[in-house]
This record gives sequence, C-alpha cells and structure tokens, in this order.
Amino acid sequence: MGNSWGHTLERLSDERITEMAHAKACDCGCRRRRLCVMGRLDHQAPATYLATYNYVTGRAGRVSWASKHICDDHAAKFAAKHGIDLASVPVLAERSTRWSGW
Repeated sequence: MGNSWGHTLERLSDERITEMAHAKACDCGCRRRRLCVMGRLDHQAPATYLATYNYVTGRAGRVSWASKHICDDHAAKFAAKHGIDLASVPVLAERSTRWSGW
C-alpha cells in the first residue's frame, strides 16, 4: 500500500505548451517547467500534462503535495497506474499569475 493519494492529471493547453517551449527554463538554467521531469535526464520530451498528488513525508507523517510536468508517455503510465481515464482528462485551467506553481 502506497503513501500517496489524490492523484490528478490535467492536460496543458496548447497556448501553455507553446509558452513553455519558448520560455527560459528557469533562473538556474535547468530544464524544469518545459520538459518532462520524469525518467532519465536524457529524456527530452516536451511537457504536455500536469500530474499532482498528496503524500506523507517520512516518519513525522506530515502531508505534502507534488506537481510535475510530464510528457504524453509518462501521462499514460501515470493514468494507468492510478486508474485515471486519460481520454476524460480536463485541460488545465489558467491560474492566477500570482500563483508560483509554474
């Protein structure tokens, strides 16, 4: 039995995918926010989905959450593992620019 729950998957809008592809990765120069963050470092697939879930952090039992930008292949694996119908995944609604999760 795992220690994570509340798995969700949202498709990034075409506008967001385009914006991410043309934007600088981040201040440190890493590939975060535009390429898939799952798998090997040489995996260069563009991020097309946002996966989110809650989890317990170690012995203290604190609850935290994670969100990861993932590619089509990893989204299909995530959906299959957590019983999500990939065909019915909603397009990610635009969030406020004050939200720092991007």
